[in-house]
Amino acid sequence: MDGAGFEPLNQMLQALHSHIRRNAPRYLQPRLNEDDPLEGLDQEHAIAVLAGHTMAAAVDRYMQKKARAIKSFRNGLSPIYRLPSELLALIFELLVHALDNSHQPLRDMPLEIGIVPAGSPELGQLNSPTEPMMLAHARWIHNANIASLCTMLCPHLHRWESFSIRGLDIERLQQLLPSRAPALRRLHMDGGVIDNSELVDDYRSIPHALFNGYTPNLRSVDIIAVGLNLHSPIFRNLTRLRLELIDYVTSTIQDFFDSLAACPRLTFLSLNQISFSQPQRPLTRPLELFDLKELGFYCIYPETINSILRSIQVPPLLDFSIEVSKGASLEMLLPPLPILLRNLPYFLEITHINAASLLHGVAIDGYGTLPDCKIYINLGVCDDAHDPPQRSLFRSLGVDLPLSNLESLAFDNLRETCCFLAEDFAATLQNLPTITALTLDRCSPCFEDVLIATPRSRLCPLLEFLELQRSEITDERLAAIIESRVHSEGPRSDEEGRVYLRALALACCPGVSRELLETYKARIHVALDGKRLLTTEDDSDSQADEEVDGQNLNG
Repeated sequence: MDGAGFEPLNQMLQALHSHIRRNAPRYLQPRLNEDDPLEGLDQEHAIAVLAGHTMAAAVDRYMQKKARAIKSFRNGLSPIYRLPSELLALIFELLVHALDNSHQPLRDMPLEIGIVPAGSPELGQLNSPTEPMMLAHARWIHNANIASLCTMLCPHLHRWESFSIRGLDIERLQQLLPSRAPALRRLHMDGGVIDNSELVDDYRSIPHALFNGYTPNLRSVDIIAVGLNLHSPIFRNLTRLRLELIDYVTSTIQDFFDSLAACPRLTFLSLNQISFSQPQRPLTRPLELFDLKELGFYCIYPETINSILRSIQVPPLLDFSIEVSKGASLEMLLPPLPILLRNLPYFLEITHINAASLLHGVAIDGYGTLPDCKIYINLGVCDDAHDPPQRSLFRSLGVDLPLSNLESLAFDNLRETCCFLAEDFAATLQNLPTITALTLDRCSPCFEDVLIATPRSRLCPLLEFLELQRSEITDERLAAIIESRVHSEGPRSDEEGRVYLRALALACCPGVSRELLETYKARIHVALDGKRLLTTEDDSDSQADEEVDGQNLNG
């Protein structure tokens, strides 16, 4: 404490010491004793110790008082301190009721009730950046208690920015939330349906009853198993819309289109298990949703998807998903080709497709050169055994689904059946003449045989890279493919512009011998189980095998 910055503190301590010294008890007052000079020093030492303890106690009391004042001020800003007293009383009443029905002591109980922040999916929450409001959370609260909570919080509805609730139908919500919500930006309503196959209708919905029809700042809406009529003003100026488990009986698909028209800046649209009972005619003039980034249809009737895709225009870059349980084809789902290219031009941006046979259907997963361009289509098992999803989907590639810029195609677990034969696979490749790379993983050997080029048939005329994984192919079959597609002078194109196979990668192909591949390594780049087989020229500078990524052989 000898620094200049501590000089005021030194002066204060010196003044306190002098004050204590002057007011010390008489027996501690220093006095001169010529016979025993040490006695005076002992008294000075005792005074110094007393001064130290006195000053420490004074500082401690002062700082504790200061800390209590700060803590009290901080607590006053906490959201729970601004909850109405009757709401706090109800929370503790519910807690006591829960403890009465439980033999667990409070300290051992899981946290079933408390104050939850915005973003919790349970029951409800409300928040505002400037004046936070939070709603009591109790997973076991009955509907009547939820109603009590909402009733007490409704006077603050004008401050709500986010509201999420689960377990109430539209009738109760309309009764409990009648006031305007001018600051509301996010709304999540879940009817709490346990069986996901049960749809909730919109019979009892009154369009303007919820929030008195006034939510000017609402941008994000998620409605699950709550039959809110599509005439409701909440479907205005949204950027996110998610509808699930709703049977629109009074609302029509035209009302849905009106809602989309009122949301021109929509960036996210997801429809899951919704239906319209009335005829579903598309719009004559499509809606322009050029800000849309994600579009998804899940377990919806094909005619509904088709009508919507006929009625909207989307940007070239989009994350697009369709999942249909059964009985659908691309021809049923997608509009005619001219309308499709006008409304959904992003199909032309797809450059890579991965196709797979699944346990209960078939799926394709595609993407473009830019990360925002994605497509996912999943078709479930069809009731008609003569039209399996493999045939309806794969043979539609390049026909009902335009893929004029497709470069890479991969098939996974494609097996020959009585309903999907080699000629079906050949027809699929016939419709995709632009691909330069093909991957077959766990596919039947007959599908690999169609790659053998003949004077009359040369599927995939631009093919330069072929990858076979977990294949049953033999030396004889592979040699036939290579001989028909590899130039005699090595990887190149001939004078007529014909493209030849330049690279071959194999993994987990026990029927192929290394000796066969060695005979072709001078004419084609070959990789076996991730190791590239080098040519004679390469051997002079490196070892016989070099670790490479098989995909790097492409080109």
